[in-house]
Amino acid sequence: MNIVTKSILVVSTLTLVACGGSATPSLWEDVITDSERPIQTLVKSSPTTVSRINVRDGFNVRSYSLDGDLQSEDVKDIDTSLYSSLHKAFEGHFYKSDGKVRFMKLDEDFDTKWSYQLGEDDDVASLSATFVSQDADEILFSSINSEGLNVISLLENGELTKQTVIDDSSVLRVESLLMSGEHIYAYGVTNDSPKTGVLYVLDRLLNLVAENDSHSIGFMTTIPEGIAYKKDFSLIAVDSTGNQVWEVDAVNNNSAEKLTTKNNQLYLYNSEKLDGVAGLVIGPFIKAYSVEGEFLWQHNLPSAGIISRVEETAEDRILVTYTKKTESPQVNSGTLYTRHNSTIKHDLLDSDGTLIRTVAEETYTYDESICYMGYCIPTRTAVKSGNDVNMGAVGGQGDDIISLSTTSQVGYTSVLSAY
Repeated sequence: MNIVTKSILVVSTLTLVACGGSATPSLWEDVITDSERPIQTLVKSSPTTVSRINVRDGFNVRSYSLDGDLQSEDVKDIDTSLYSSLHKAFEGHFYKSDGKVRFMKLDEDFDTKWSYQLGEDDDVASLSATFVSQDADEILFSSINSEGLNVISLLENGELTKQTVIDDSSVLRVESLLMSGEHIYAYGVTNDSPKTGVLYVLDRLLNLVAENDSHSIGFMTTIPEGIAYKKDFSLIAVDSTGNQVWEVDAVNNNSAEKLTTKNNQLYLYNSEKLDGVAGLVIGPFIKAYSVEGEFLWQHNLPSAGIISRVEETAEDRILVTYTKKTESPQVNSGTLYTRHNSTIKHDLLDSDGTLIRTVAEETYTYDESICYMGYCIPTRTAVKSGNDVNMGAVGGQGDDIISLSTTSQVGYTSVLSAY
């Protein structure tokens, strides 16, 4: 049960009290109050529709036009008690649940197209990695069987069509799994610290083509006919022979958090953090490289930024969503406390790194008491209402941005807004 209030706002600048900034006026918004804290996300369910999904008590779908009109509200017949994740997929969405592993393919209206559940007779002790194709109705997943061996399986249109076992007990788990071109790349970890492993290259029939134990892969992404991955201060590409084809210097990127491919470019990004090796504060930033390893541009974000995601909104647009958090000591009537400000922001960039626009949501501000020697329980007092947790952001009409945000502190209220 939730209560929804829709309001169309007059375009004007709203000055924030005690936050030192201005919120971007919204074009429209829905304020949604749930009876329990929601487990929610926002997806672009079709080119003209966005959907807010809440799986707290059933699979609840609220779909809107890009103008903010509520088009439908429905509860789908999907068991969400073991909900794990929802992903964009070929012509729809991919739903995964934990426990006794279950995969579901949903269409654009979130109706079930097929469902696959590992049965009692399936020799699976745990699931380790999943890859969802955007080009065909294919799902790759890796699991560990009762003998401790890794198994790679392929689902096509909901049917288990191919399977292979990595007959090497030294491989602890397949940590990364990708399809690129005509090949499948699986990175099996053999040791966690320092990280070592084996990169397996398979064909589409899951036959082994090549393997190489010289790579140490934290995260990897697709490039044409191969993969790219980040290692220390380098960005490295590997082809279908399992061998390195290029390596470029990625100075100051040792603390990078993620590597992704959008618009046929590689994006390497991280939130602000202290680099323990260099002793320097690194980021937040996003760097772009061509799929041949050429450095293209870098976009620096405001200090104290925490990047949550990078999304492709159109053929030549990417959307960087981040939260700027600041803290400052305050004194009131002799009482010392800390004031916290959190502002969710969205930077819309062109494919050449040009900043098209920045959107700032309402800043959430609260004061937290300071305890000495652990003699009290810190208390929090809200100063300015707003949101500090973003649950999803997508492109709307033209350069519009649609965002679903909530607060981590109090209440069960979320705001779906267009800017």
